[in-house]
Amino acid sequence: MNSSKKFMTRILTAALALSMVAGTTGVCASAVEDTTVEEEPIVIMAPEDYEQVELSKLDTLKAILETAAKNAYAKLSTTTAAQLLQVAQKAKMSQKIMIEAATQASAIQTEAYTKVSEIMAEATDAASNLEDEEAAAQIMQEATQKAEAIMQEADEQASQLMSQAQEASDALLAEADEQLNAIRAQVQEKKMQTIAEIQQKLYDAKTQIKTLTEKISDYISNKTVKICSLADDEFAYDIVCGIKGVSAVAVYYYGSESEEVTVPDYVRGIPVESVMLLSSANIKTLNLPMTVKNVSGLSAAVFHELENINVDELNPYLQSVDGIVFDKTGTVLYAVPQGREYNIPEGITAVGDFAYYMSKISSIEIPSTVTSIGEGAFQYCLNLQKAFVPASVQTIGKLAFDQVSDDFVIDLETVSCQAYVYVRVNNIAYNCPLAASISLESDTNFVDDSEHFVATTLGSTITATGTAEGGSKEGYLYAFYIRKEGDTKWACKQGFKENDSITFKPEFTGNYEICVKIKDSTGTVAKMYMDLFILNGFENTSTVSSDTIKKGQTVTVNCSADGVEAEDVSYAVYYKKTTDKKWVTKQDYDSNTEVTIKPAKAADYTICVKAKTSDGTISKKYFTVKVEA
Repeated sequence: MNSSKKFMTRILTAALALSMVAGTTGVCASAVEDTTVEEEPIVIMAPEDYEQVELSKLDTLKAILETAAKNAYAKLSTTTAAQLLQVAQKAKMSQKIMIEAATQASAIQTEAYTKVSEIMAEATDAASNLEDEEAAAQIMQEATQKAEAIMQEADEQASQLMSQAQEASDALLAEADEQLNAIRAQVQEKKMQTIAEIQQKLYDAKTQIKTLTEKISDYISNKTVKICSLADDEFAYDIVCGIKGVSAVAVYYYGSESEEVTVPDYVRGIPVESVMLLSSANIKTLNLPMTVKNVSGLSAAVFHELENINVDELNPYLQSVDGIVFDKTGTVLYAVPQGREYNIPEGITAVGDFAYYMSKISSIEIPSTVTSIGEGAFQYCLNLQKAFVPASVQTIGKLAFDQVSDDFVIDLETVSCQAYVYVRVNNIAYNCPLAASISLESDTNFVDDSEHFVATTLGSTITATGTAEGGSKEGYLYAFYIRKEGDTKWACKQGFKENDSITFKPEFTGNYEICVKIKDSTGTVAKMYMDLFILNGFENTSTVSSDTIKKGQTVTVNCSADGVEAEDVSYAVYYKKTTDKKWVTKQDYDSNTEVTIKPAKAADYTICVKAKTSDGTISKKYFTVKVEA
């Protein structure tokens, strides 16, 4: 098993990608040369022939952000780079600790399963040779007790390992947090927005580690091994062993053609905890005992006439409300009888695995309280034509809407939700409100790039592209606007047209806001914004000798530019009274860098200097000079 190597280095160093804006000095490229990123998921290998469980993918940043981080290294101090590497190593080690502990815990469980399987197999053989059912039950009971003792000991060992690992992991992450806070205090205000975003990435990484721990624990807790089969007059059972002991699964019903069937609570002293009835009997009512914990296996049953599933009132795990099965809190919907049409009530937070399997519903509206939809939740609902999935749903299990009506469509609340990802990945028809997105590209090297902003150098040609989703899904028109930070009015770069992109070249450094508006064939309009940071690449650095002179005196304009060779730039100088509209050309584009101006009257004057490179890039700079009488 591997951790996501150098992952946190990639995240944390990206926080300083805008250090070029602040002009931080120092070179530390050599200190971070080994910070390449291996993009691979964390995978826990299950024992024996069980499938792999992919637990987490920590690759959350785009490749462009990785490049931006490398560019930022050239502006970082060696000390800061070393601190970032320490934070990254601690985050990496915290993951390694958890994965190694999970491996050891899994090995403990595998060894325990082997011992228990041998014990139960011997007991089953012995019991099957006895005609005395009480004696057979006693043998099974003793074997069960011994097996449960072994599993309990293994559970305690595994739990202790995971607890110790969690404590060590938390300590390392706390140290990483403390160091990151120290680094954050060193950077300037211009980087605060980016730092906040990277803090979120660190929080996400810690959340993923927590999720990893929970999934490992859940995997170990729910893993079972079949050790034998039993039967009585009506049911066949699989006897399974897991971390929590030995239990029975009711797997087949072959009793009389009764409309009401009751599942027993124990078989030879072993509790019946799961139900998976392979039968096509015309059962209308199914009664479950107080021992049953899991009903997702009911999806295997073909009970087309089933109208009610009742749960014993003393059951500590499940409850039945009007023939529908919920968890004990009433917030998780576990099972709807196949013969029922049932709407999910408000307040439900999760729809369990196979909850509506083969139900007769034609449409379903999932309330905004639901956050997860289980695996196969609506699978084989052949009449299901429409489902509304709100933005509150964070997870959708595989095959959740598999094998439904041919004209099935999902109504989405927004494209910014997990359900939108689900319909696109699974090629499911969908409807959703019109949504706009915008992307920016530069014809020169990026300083930084993310979903929220683009930073590049002055002189770059920017391409803005709008993307539409939802709405009428046809007849899209695009309009683009831009404004510089501090301006109250937007400049229209394109009115509503079919063209979905524009190109432009900002003339000044600073922060810009770009807006795209998209209209569909119904007239509905959606819009989206993105920030553009223009940094000092080619910069007009011209100056004037004074901002106040007497009438009859001269002011000297000293033309200069940074980010370009002197022979590759020429200068034009213009001036006018501030109140006039017409400019006076003092110098057209020329290599001369010193220009003298002698205003004729006492007034306020504006001087404009244009610096132009050989490739035609222009950078303007303005000055105000007061001429006194």
